[in-house]
Amino acid sequence: MGAPKRKRELDNGGRLMISTETTFSQRKKDPILELQLSMAASSINHEYARIEYDETPDRERREQLLDYMEECRSKYVDAREQLQMMSPSTVDRFEAELIQQKKMTLNDQPMC
Repeated sequence: MGAPKRKRELDNGGRLMISTETTFSQRKKDPILELQLSMAASSINHEYARIEYDETPDRERREQLLDYMEECRSKYVDAREQLQMMSPSTVDRFEAELIQQKKMTLNDQPMC
């Protein structure tokens, strides 16, 4: 199985969203991959929302972003908990890789 393709999209609010494309058969055959993709997408989306939050003076937009960041956090935690049950050894390794990936992707932005 090859690595999933990653693409960047703008949602309706102008936020940059990261999504991953895998085939249905890849997802069906590899639930660990599906959980990792969910963790990666929600983590990166949270970071972009946080960056926008820091740069946005509009109070209403900041509230929307806070809600969105909480959604991202919840999705990440849910996927992490499931991955922890399925493959505990994968979690630490994947999170370390995810941190490296975020540093490379967001190298100009401070990390939380």
